[in-house]
Amino acid sequence: MPREEVDRTLKISWGLMNRLKASLLAALHNLRSLTIKDWLSIVLFLAGPIASGILVGVSMFSTYLPPGDDPGNWLKRINAFLGNTRPLWNENLISYPPIFHVLGALASLLAGDSVTGMKILAVAAFVLIPITSGWFVYRVSGSREAAIATSLIVSFLPAHYEMIWWGAYPNLLGMALLPIGVYSIVRILEGYSSRRDLSYFILLSGLIALTHHLTSVIFAGVIILVCLTLLVLRLLSARFAIASLISLNLIAGYIAYLIKFGYMV
Repeated sequence: MPREEVDRTLKISWGLMNRLKASLLAALHNLRSLTIKDWLSIVLFLAGPIASGILVGVSMFSTYLPPGDDPGNWLKRINAFLGNTRPLWNENLISYPPIFHVLGALASLLAGDSVTGMKILAVAAFVLIPITSGWFVYRVSGSREAAIATSLIVSFLPAHYEMIWWGAYPNLLGMALLPIGVYSIVRILEGYSSRRDLSYFILLSGLIALTHHLTSVIFAGVIILVCLTLLVLRLLSARFAIASLISLNLIAGYIAYLIKFGYMV
């Protein structure tokens, strides 16, 4: 490797290390400055997700194989990312949104077993939904009480329990990402439309599309509704319109690819 490339690589690595160090120091400073009221709010905010995670986790790990039919499909895809692609038959690694299965493969390597890794990730996705939903409410409203109430209510929604027991793990992970994606739109509407903000919006659109196709359809609907509303109000900026078009093309393009394998019919 030429000396210039080595120097450039070292410079980039050193810069990333300095950024990471600064972020960790800032996080430690913020933790030290928290008051008793702040810690109480955090505990109350996490109480619902932790309680629901324990309820689901105890039941999930009471037997080796999880309930439902869908986990068998996710298991073969996780194993495919671990190298055993034979059960995929005429499909490939991205013929179904792969984010859950990629993370499941990583969890399997850490857990030492693909079934255990899949169950750990399923419970984590289930717990993340009330956390990201409450975070979204707090970022939009600024109210701790509203965020705590949202986290508590979403933690015990019957539909989520029904979904995890039939094995809808990628759906749940997509639902956990959805509030983050919607907030990326809200942030742009609030006036933060730098290249970084627009890039985050596009990146999250791609991540949601690669997590679950039906969730990405919902997110695409939100984008279209926001764009039409802004267009009627004559507030649609060219930058947001272009970013939205890129996001919608990403979602539509991948959905068109999935239709080839029969996952949208």
